[in-house]
Amino acid sequence: MEDIEKMFKKYAGNNELLSEAEFKEMIEAEIWEDDIKERLLKRVPKIIKRKDDDGDGQLSFEEFKVFSRLVKKLQEKKEKGQPLDDDSE
Repeated sequence: MEDIEKMFKKYAGNNELLSEAEFKEMIEAEIWEDDIKERLLKRVPKIIKRKDDDGDGQLSFEEFKVFSRLVKKLQEKKEKGQPLDDDSE
């Protein structure tokens, strides 16, 4: 989890909140698999809307943690040759 927190802080900046633009910048820079990257970029607004518990349009680290689970789930599906169409997050 430490690596996830470092990555979050790198893109969130001093306010320790991740905006939609910062979230997309992080995905562009940190996700190497193009199909997973594309899928995540499309889902950023939906992820923020669903996981932004305080309604400020940004994600705190606690709200962001779901992202790491989503990436892992998409990577596992890709490895198994399954479609990357899960909308559970």
